[in-house]
Amino acid sequence: MAGHPVILSVLLDKPGTIQGIRVVSDPRAGVDQRRYAYLMRIPIMARYGRSGWDCQDLEATDGETEIGGMFVKQRCTKVFPGEKRVNVHTNLFCKRGQKDQRRQ
Repeated sequence: MAGHPVILSVLLDKPGTIQGIRVVSDPRAGVDQRRYAYLMRIPIMARYGRSGWDCQDLEATDGETEIGGMFVKQRCTKVFPGEKRVNVHTNLFCKRGQKDQRRQ
């Protein structure tokens, strides 16, 4: 999606109606491909219109550290008429026990 390797999941309710589509960066992709995955939010958010997003930049929790001097933990939501909702969760950080693999 938008030039990034991803895993797509379709979320269905019990009757089989699509309730959502989940797109996550593919953890099997190489470090060089994954380090730019946080930028995937730009074309996705542009697809649904640049205005009207409610975005929150979240603080690091215990064990979360920056990568290459950057820390991104952002949650954005846009609600459309009819209660259609688009959520974009963007993360760029190391979790406890992970290392910035670009520095090796």
